[in-house]
Amino acid sequence: DVLARFGFTEHADACYLQCFDEHEVRRIRHELGCRLKLVQLIGEDDWEADDSNYEALRTARGLSNLANTVDGIGPWVNQLYRHHRKDNRVSDSGLVSRAHAAGLVVHPYTFRSDALPPGFGAFDDLLAFAVEELSIDGLFTDFPGTVQRYLAARHDA
Repeated sequence: DVLARFGFTEHADACYLQCFDEHEVRRIRHELGCRLKLVQLIGEDDWEADDSNYEALRTARGLSNLANTVDGIGPWVNQLYRHHRKDNRVSDSGLVSRAHAAGLVVHPYTFRSDALPPGFGAFDDLLAFAVEELSIDGLFTDFPGTVQRYLAARHDA
């Protein structure tokens, strides 16, 4: 109702509604009839925030099932890659390509320049990996100015 009061009611509106609880996302779409774009946030099962099975949601089958309800996923940034401790390199986990194959957009969280995930020496390295190599569709960050400057420089190049 609050979103509707501000003019956000249709799928084409510039609004993504996001939620961690997969059962609540289904309820929002199917029981409440929400037409807005929905994003299933994906945590880790050991966080025990709700009874969602995040590991299953990240599989090709789980993503395909999600596509019947949501428009995208919001995975934890660390789920995008595998960190190889032996040589400190990172490789694609395949999550973004599996989500894209299911027709879902990918908006990972949370890109922080003050708390880099393992395997990344600089914030720009993390952004380059996610934006250029993985082709994410959007992202959550606590440092929007830094991300905006990175994207502007990339666009000018």
